[in-house]
Amino acid sequence: MEEKIISVYDLTTDMAVESTIGEVLNKQILEGVKSNNKVIVDFKNVNVVLTAFLNASIGNLFHEINKDIFEKQIKIINLPEFSQSSLERVIKNAEQKYAKAKSV
Repeated sequence: MEEKIISVYDLTTDMAVESTIGEVLNKQILEGVKSNNKVIVDFKNVNVVLTAFLNASIGNLFHEINKDIFEKQIKIINLPEFSQSSLERVIKNAEQKYAKAKSV
C-alpha cells in the first residue's frame, strides 16, 4: 500500500473554511482510498478549520466508506488541537447519518 499525502494548506491556504474546497479534498481522499493507498491528510500550517469544511471533506467520506476502511487507509495529521473535537463529532455524526440511510 503506497502513501498519498494531501496538503490541506495547498488547497486552502491557512484557513480551511469553504465547503466547496472540502468537497475537492473529499474527492482526492476517495481517489486515494479507491486506489488502495494509505491517504495522509496533512493540516500543517492550517490555522482555522470550520466544521463545514470537515463535514464536506471528512464526514461525507462515510457515504462511500465505512469506519474500518477510514481507520485503515486514512490518517489525519497536524490538525489544530482545537479542531480535534469537531473532527470527532463530524465522524460520529456522519457514521450515524449514513448508517441510517443505508438501513432504510
